Amino acid sequence: MMEDAVRARVLDQVTALGTRVYPLQLPQSPTLPAATYGRVSMGSPDQTFDGPSGMRGPRIRVDVWDDTYGGARTVATAIRTALDGYRGPAGAEEIAGSFEVLEQSLYEDDTKLHRVMLEFQVWGEE
Repeated sequence: MMEDAVRARVLDQVTALGTRVYPLQLPQSPTLPAATYGRVSMGSPDQTFDGPSGMRGPRIRVDVWDDTYGGARTVATAIRTALDGYRGPAGAEEIAGSFEVLEQSLYEDDTKLHRVMLEFQVWGEE
């Protein structure tokens, strides 16, 4: 699954920053900075004139959370550097191509956390 590939690639790059990476949501009282990830859309299967290529490009969102805007931006920059334009191994998967499609900075009033939302289209074999 491309989510697993994204998680592996992100962990390789942000563990040194003290960042934890979780599927879908933060745990209660997380150690910050932290990131969550999940699939936004399945993506259409790639088609060629000979039929399906076996490739798919789902959109994967990675949210970075921190109690400071600067901290969230630092981790988001590391994640963008790791994923935007990346092609190669990621854990047990192979990423054929990964491209940033969205970035948005937010502040969550209920949690009092800064969030940087990144979305990538990540191509790989189904």
